[in-house]
Amino acid sequence: MVYSNSIGPQKVQLSERGVVVVAAGALVTPKILMESGIGPLKELHKINTHPGVQEDNLVQNENVGEHLFDTTLVIANFRHEQMDSF
Repeated sequence: MVYSNSIGPQKVQLSERGVVVVAAGALVTPKILMESGIGPLKELHKINTHPGVQEDNLVQNENVGEHLFDTTLVIANFRHEQMDSF
């Protein structure tokens, strides 16, 4: 993994001992998962996965990258001069 901080980009190797939660938004999370070798096999074969991910380590999950939708937020402010007219 490469991450940036005030010093600059740094490479680190991470390992897990349990559950890993990836939370990078509706569009970036599937990208991270697929680049890590998790997702629909037909899509994994299309993209250039990380050289360290071997074919045997690919994890087929047809739901990665599917059923995405944007959440919209609308804020409306109204002003009424005569508040007791209802």
